[in-house]
Amino acid sequence: VCRCIRLLKAFLHDSENKMRLQDASLDISKHGLRLRGGGVTLRIVPQGQSEGGQPQITVNPNYTLHHVRQEIGKELKEDPRLLRMIAKGAELMDDTKTVADARLSQGDVIHIAKRPAIARPPDPPS
Repeated sequence: VCRCIRLLKAFLHDSENKMRLQDASLDISKHGLRLRGGGVTLRIVPQGQSEGGQPQITVNPNYTLHHVRQEIGKELKEDPRLLRMIAKGAELMDDTKTVADARLSQGDVIHIAKRPAIARPPDPPS
């Protein structure tokens, strides 16, 4: 049994190396041979704007939605904490999910709505 496991590990290692040589953009999971491919380009449409000529971001399918929110915040020069992301008719609220978990694919549109800024309560009088 141990010999079979060693042979299988060696086979997987060789296969992964050959695939990386063929296409460096492949992301190969160490939990078996699961190919996720290269980056996913997502179109960003801020609230109140049409879909033409909008910014795009390219992210890895293994990135979390938190990372995507940060990238969109950088692209739009907005505070990421105030951004609501909506894709395919649903709000992307769970920042721990990955792009692949949210079923976002090449060319999908993410609509951005900005939350109102959180107002700080006034300082008490001295």
